[in-house]
Amino acid sequence: MPERVIALDIGSTNVHAGLVDTRRCVCLFRSDFPHDHLSRQLAAFIDRIKTDAPAIIGGGHTGLAQKAEKILKKKKHQSVIRLQWQSRQTRLPVRFNYKNLSALGADRIADALYAAAMYPERNVIIIDAGTAVTVDAVSASAKFTGGVIMAGAVTQLRGLHAAADTLPAVALPAGKIPFPGGSTVSCMQAGAAHGIAGALNHLVKEYKRFLGGKCTVLVTGGAWHLTRKLVDFDYIEVPDMTLIGMGLYACYLKYSASPRL
Repeated sequence: MPERVIALDIGSTNVHAGLVDTRRCVCLFRSDFPHDHLSRQLAAFIDRIKTDAPAIIGGGHTGLAQKAEKILKKKKHQSVIRLQWQSRQTRLPVRFNYKNLSALGADRIADALYAAAMYPERNVIIIDAGTAVTVDAVSASAKFTGGVIMAGAVTQLRGLHAAADTLPAVALPAGKIPFPGGSTVSCMQAGAAHGIAGALNHLVKEYKRFLGGKCTVLVTGGAWHLTRKLVDFDYIEVPDMTLIGMGLYACYLKYSASPRL
């Protein structure tokens, strides 16, 4: 079983690359870059970490995943696997209760594996905030319960502009989210950020009721900063959760020994 795994999470906008220590469940080095910088930045990342560790690729962009795999193999990384649902999933320590498992996103699988590894025998609520915001849970008995998918703040703003040309194209502010809004722009910004925060507050309460016990809330994702000061529940922020979970997946799937469980 390898102690280190290269994890590539190909998101909707950016690629997240990390060198994961699967024994300690930490990301040793990370690089984030846009899709159109994949060739140059991934090659630079591999040169920087100086290892022939196995690699795992996840995300919904098949073309970019194929391109990344070619770059890795050109750099002498012959062991490259994809994070996708398959029959060998029985080795995973989490039972996934989900209809059409092939449609379950790689990031949600990875986040669930991290939650189970780091918080065994505890109810864990997982919030992953990006282009979409997902809210899932892993029960104390290591069962993935499914959850919620909703549009992220940027996606909401783009959707409003696309649906009504009287509403402007709006970016989110770098600083404090306005409330209440005093203009069309600030009203849209407030609606997106505070709306998501309100939904998360409700969903965490519902999950605690559903799971019937104390819950640990884990959060990750590049858009979490938009709502971190607007929610009213305690949480633990883990920026590298998906990358670490992908590294764990590689070990569970490819090797007989488990890194943590």
